[in-house]
Amino acid sequence: MHGACRPSELPSLLNDLRDEVAGTGTLVLDTRKTAPGLRALDKYAVRAGGGENHRIGLFDMFLVKNNHIDRAGSIAKAVENIRAKGMAQPIMIEVRDTKSYTPSGAP
Repeated sequence: MHGACRPSELPSLLNDLRDEVAGTGTLVLDTRKTAPGLRALDKYAVRAGGGENHRIGLFDMFLVKNNHIDRAGSIAKAVENIRAKGMAQPIMIEVRDTKSYTPSGAP
């Protein structure tokens, strides 16, 4: 029964979340961490509920997290370190709060 409920449960949940953040410019994204064997179904269910797929695996995007920023010394330096390797994947930056981010990437 669980398998039959999951495809309809996720879009309903996502639809509610999308309504909560309406007008804020916030996107509701999924995670790559899905139920074993159900990644394609979960990703489809998120789109059906009005959410967006974040990434499929570790290979398709760099996610710069707080520990990477701390180690590099700044957002700008963390991004610079990735770009220096010549890799073209998009970069997403996770920040602690809205004060942590500046468009220039300055610390």
